[in-house]
Amino acid sequence: MKTIRLIAFILTIIAGMAYPIFKIIRIEYPAHEPVVYRFRSGAVDPYDPFRGRYVTLRPLPDRIPDDGAIYPYNARLYASIGNDSDGLATVQKLSTVQPENGDFIIVKYRNKRVDWENRENADKNKKYHFFNLPFSRYYLNEKLAPEAEKAVADVTRADTSDCILKVKVYDDGHAIIDELEIKGIPLLEYLKNRRK
Repeated sequence: MKTIRLIAFILTIIAGMAYPIFKIIRIEYPAHEPVVYRFRSGAVDPYDPFRGRYVTLRPLPDRIPDDGAIYPYNARLYASIGNDSDGLATVQKLSTVQPENGDFIIVKYRNKRVDWENRENADKNKKYHFFNLPFSRYYLNEKLAPEAEKAVADVTRADTSDCILKVKVYDDGHAIIDELEIKGIPLLEYLKNRRK
């Protein structure tokens, strides 16, 4: 009986270790090279004692015009992505079915509503589909996080195109933040220059 419990315990430990190891291998050694997209972003800096300091980001775009489709709240959707004329990422379409070609990101659907942030638009009643992109935290040294948040907040007040997230998009729809840039300079280098 003790042998069965020991074997079950060992298998549980192996299974618990296999998942994070598999995730690390999948990200570090992907079957296909990920495509890098540049997303505009804003930021705030919360403190989470269990996860450490990080800069919370608001990657954009986080909405597309309503196409008449109906999705349930928190639904897992596929967002087809591309680049605009400035080289920034755009979301072209949401779908419940994985696209057969082109790059896409798995997103969580929020809701469909009027864009109240853009009330000055000619069409005030135009509805949009809102969604959450899967990358909203940029982790860094806890001593630098407050300074980074302040730098990002100062820059994004004037123009969100000055704060850019370089995101690696994998062929399975997963995405990770590669770099946070402020005014075209990587964040750590920007902070170092700002201290001078």
